[in-house]
Amino acid sequence: MIKFIFEVLGVVSLSVVEGYIKNFDDIDVLW
Repeated sequence: MIKFIFEVLGVVSLSVVEGYIKNFDDIDVLW
């Protein structure tokens, strides 16, 4: 169960990082 929770957290954190990278790309384009 704990391993499953860690796997979910890992997937969520990856999604958040990808979202930040996409936002960074948008900011670079705006600047």
